[in-house]
Amino acid sequence: MSDTHISRNELRDRVIDVAIASFHQEGIKAVTMDAIAHRLTMSKRTLYQLFGDKEELLLACLKKKQQEDRKRWEQTARTAGNVLEFILKEFSANMQNCAHISPAFFSEIKKYPQVIAYSRNSNKEQRKDAVRFLERGVEQGIFRPGIDFNIIYPVIMQQVDFVMNNPEFETYNMVDLFA
Repeated sequence: MSDTHISRNELRDRVIDVAIASFHQEGIKAVTMDAIAHRLTMSKRTLYQLFGDKEELLLACLKKKQQEDRKRWEQTARTAGNVLEFILKEFSANMQNCAHISPAFFSEIKKYPQVIAYSRNSNKEQRKDAVRFLERGVEQGIFRPGIDFNIIYPVIMQQVDFVMNNPEFETYNMVDLFA
């Protein structure tokens, strides 16, 4: 392959980057595969060779965002002085990210079963990490001993889930709901 050709992985990454920006800005339903191909000046055929359908592309976008979030999380964990500082920094970063995402994105993502299944599975892993991390807060004297974070963490996540899945809140920006 010559230097003028980009690799399949690089091309996939470019598609994912454009798709993430488009989905976040316009919502998922409003963004067609044709529009993504057009924004990248590529044929729909090429796009469909990379991603079989919109859900496969959306899943790739979610995986990339989770990898980026994980890197940020690890960096924040290294630089934060304690668990509380970490929580506040991560909350602030999440709110800044959510400020640029259309409310439609959050309501429409629920319509993709593979994405929901992946998200649920990865949330189980995140839960284990979060509980271990919160338990460090007890060791640091931030939280009182005796708190069962295996109960607290899912309660907090259920509250977030309730707000995100309740039609009453669909028109609100995530920053307005959680800040």
